[in-house]
Amino acid sequence: DAEDRYPLAVLNVAGNAGMCGTIPACGLNDTVKASDLAGTCIQHGLNPAGGPCDDTPPECAAEGGVCLLTPSIIDRLDFFQFEALNFADPQSGIKAIRWQLGTAEFLEDAQAETGNLPPDTRTLTYNSTSVQLTNGMTYFVTLTAANGACPEKTRSFVSQPILVDATPPEPVEVNGSPVIHMSGGPGCNVTHTSSSKSRLSVCWREFLEPESRVVEYQVKIVDMADGEADAVAPFVTVDMETACRSGICTISRTGLQLEDDHFYAAVVRAVNLANGTRDVQSSQVHILDDSVNAILIVMLVVVGLFVLATALAYYKWRKYVQVLEEEKRNAKDMEMMAADLQTTLDLCVGQYSSKLATATGISEMIFELDKVVMVFTDIQDSTVMAADNAAVYKKAQEVHDSIIRHHIALNNGYEMNTQGDAFEIVFADVLSAAHFCKGVQTDLLHTVWGEHILNLSSCHEVYNEDGRLIQAGPRVRMGIHLAEKQSFTKLVNKLTKHVQFFGQGVKLAGLLGDAANGGQVVMSG
Repeated sequence: DAEDRYPLAVLNVAGNAGMCGTIPACGLNDTVKASDLAGTCIQHGLNPAGGPCDDTPPECAAEGGVCLLTPSIIDRLDFFQFEALNFADPQSGIKAIRWQLGTAEFLEDAQAETGNLPPDTRTLTYNSTSVQLTNGMTYFVTLTAANGACPEKTRSFVSQPILVDATPPEPVEVNGSPVIHMSGGPGCNVTHTSSSKSRLSVCWREFLEPESRVVEYQVKIVDMADGEADAVAPFVTVDMETACRSGICTISRTGLQLEDDHFYAAVVRAVNLANGTRDVQSSQVHILDDSVNAILIVMLVVVGLFVLATALAYYKWRKYVQVLEEEKRNAKDMEMMAADLQTTLDLCVGQYSSKLATATGISEMIFELDKVVMVFTDIQDSTVMAADNAAVYKKAQEVHDSIIRHHIALNNGYEMNTQGDAFEIVFADVLSAAHFCKGVQTDLLHTVWGEHILNLSSCHEVYNEDGRLIQAGPRVRMGIHLAEKQSFTKLVNKLTKHVQFFGQGVKLAGLLGDAANGGQVVMSG
């Protein structure tokens, strides 16, 4: 036998890391020592590190090949959960399943130590003692399955991105109060009283949600009797596609049964992607009883008749004054035409007397300067708005024209020409022109335009991310150009006494105005 033939035979394979399996039955088991097997994977009672040979890593045996299930979004900072499903290794079996959490694939920066799950574990709950997540961050789970081979073989799986949103949506606030209004009629006009017993409208700015997004709004109507909110119409889901436009949402609730002399409010609920919710209450509307309505109607009729009579009398008086003034102007014009018959259609170039400037009401200085500042303005999309609703647009243009002329006078400007909604204005210096443009744009922004004008295609209100109003009413574009002496010519009509400026400097101001966007001022260098 072996002992007789090889009495000194020994087995020493220490350090052969890739050697695995069992020692062949050749009579050497009794002579082997623990040190002979150190650093190997040979299976023997003296070598606890030993294991079977297996060159293939574990496989995912779950249906569809998905062995790692994670949520796409979570709403807590101290809780986490995922599922590990059906890993298999037919040769050496599954020895361990390890996991780690990080802000990128295969990182573990969100968890100090990797987890180690028994092979039969399917669900892991992650609680506050082992994790502290950051709101708004995105995380990944890396799951690694190890088989029972020696050396072990592993296979890793990385989850989809997991967003943390642990805060609910926030309402937009102005001066510390949420922008949510209630009215008794349709639209977004704020009212504090109503005679309607069946209809209320709610208007609000869209809530802020920096981590994920708002996916749903719900609205209910409450009766504020005795200072407590009792629901009279339950929460209904808002169709965001039709109700929300340009950051403003509006919904009308009809078919209500409202009581006289009660105060009603709306509760708007915003729901984000993580199912976080925020409820905010609107302003209140007082439902007037019928007797009060009748008294108000009578009072309004009386006041209306009085105002009508006063307006009619004023109108007749103004017509009388206008007729007298017209007769005086006609007589004066006839005298001028007779005196200037030979030069009625001539234009003078260059010099004028100071009498001309005084007659036009404009400072002499503008007509005597070698450099003047041209400002050209016009309303963006005016043709489209006039075609959509001519009557409403006309009202908007009348307010616009009044604002323009107020600031022309305020800054000592000269209205050279007007074409529809476009103005051509001359100033003595750049500072006056800049003050004019700023004043006009500020007044246009803060004018109370009314719902009909704001519903025109290019007149709606626009708010920035902080909830501040940045555009409202007609969008006026403006161009400013400093015209040098050689770039313009001054002409005056001796009949009308009207001064006109012509030349390349004037054309450049017009081009700058055309290049601006609505609400923008463009200045040449």
